[in-house]
Amino acid sequence: MRVLLVGGTFDNEGGKASSLIEHLISGVKQELDIKGEDKLTIVNGGFIKYLSEVLIQPHALSYFDAVLWFANIDNSELKFVQNIKKIRPSILLVTSKRCIETDYNKADVVAHALNIKSNLVLEIRKPFKQFTGGLLDPLGNVFELKERGPIVDITDFEIFGKLIIRRLRVLKSFTRMGSVQASPEKKKVPDEKEFFKIIRKSADVFNSLLPTPTETKRFLGNASFRCARGFPSFKKDNLIFVSRRNIDKKFIGPEGFVAVDADNLPVRYYGEAKPSVDTPVQLMLYQYYSNVKYMLHGHVEVEEAKDTNEPISCGALEEASAIIRLEPDFNKTDFVVNLSGHGFLALASTPQLFSDLFNEKKYSATTNNLWSI
Repeated sequence: MRVLLVGGTFDNEGGKASSLIEHLISGVKQELDIKGEDKLTIVNGGFIKYLSEVLIQPHALSYFDAVLWFANIDNSELKFVQNIKKIRPSILLVTSKRCIETDYNKADVVAHALNIKSNLVLEIRKPFKQFTGGLLDPLGNVFELKERGPIVDITDFEIFGKLIIRRLRVLKSFTRMGSVQASPEKKKVPDEKEFFKIIRKSADVFNSLLPTPTETKRFLGNASFRCARGFPSFKKDNLIFVSRRNIDKKFIGPEGFVAVDADNLPVRYYGEAKPSVDTPVQLMLYQYYSNVKYMLHGHVEVEEAKDTNEPISCGALEEASAIIRLEPDFNKTDFVVNLSGHGFLALASTPQLFSDLFNEKKYSATTNNLWSI
């Protein structure tokens, strides 16, 4: 794995190295096989022009598999980190959220990760004289070292260097499929009034269970339904309608869905709006479970449902495999599974049966979100 680690202060005067980052670097080095295939490039403080003119450029970022971005930059300067995923969407990004001047809650830290598309975020606090931290992903999962035990107010940032690399190796192993526009022409979406009503109702319940960030810019969870026979205005018969990326499900209707081809990976979508990042997983499940017509995914847990028992990030195809291992009967329908660290997915054959599932199940905020690695 080729890693770029950027920390310290950057300004027009040459900046300043960070001793805290030096401790983190020590942990990173212990986990990387630098004498083998792993490579580590470190930039700890420097001139701000170096970031814009050298590092945050396509030719530089194309070399790295992961960027660990902990640069301290004046707020008046351009936020370079926001351009990293724009330049190279597939790169693994780790950022930090300083909760010192402002006491941000966990939901704010997670929202920060979602907004800049971080794969991991290092939460930094200073309750007393020393800095403490925690490592989270955009779903609010917290990670700890197996050999160390529970994390409580860690001040040794060498541990976070180890944690970051261990989790990045897992993330790098996941299989992802992107999406391509099949046509700029949007397909007509059938008005599934009953299903849309269920989605809006579920969104109200789920949002009441989840911690709310100060400002919400991205929304979690999605829904989809299958069109097997097609409609007169469709050019293709075999379509699946998936909720658009980053849409508030409390207000969803036909305009909130995107048509995608049912049998294609990478995902082929119609219109200008991109489908949810979980679409490849749901397409695989629709192909496997031939009787399933509707799916609803939310970021809370369903009590007494089966669990996949491993945290798999959004959109990784391994999540579909984990669900199929739990429920191998391809004729099965009307069931719910918990996606460890990622909420739940419910699959149903009709809107009415789906509504019954929702009314009969108990939901709760995700609690099993501490993982040893």
